[in-house]
Amino acid sequence: VVPLTARGGAPTLAARIEGAEVHLLVDTGSSGGIALSEAAARRLRLLEPGRIEGATGSVGLGGLSFDRTVMAQDVEMLGERLPTL
Repeated sequence: VVPLTARGGAPTLAARIEGAEVHLLVDTGSSGGIALSEAAARRLRLLEPGRIEGATGSVGLGGLSFDRTVMAQDVEMLGERLPTL
């Protein structure tokens, strides 16, 4: 059981990324990664030099898209620190 909160009518889960609290939209059809807007990634300082970056493709209602990926060092959900690869 995971406690969700409705924000704007959508289910969200509280988390911490790099120590900052965020509310993540729960998408049960996603691939498992955490997707953030570029603006959110900048606020969390995830786009600063020295981060591990890559690219990935994803499929959604709008079709295929190619996305930039950045590795976060610290992600916590439900009081547990998630392992990073």
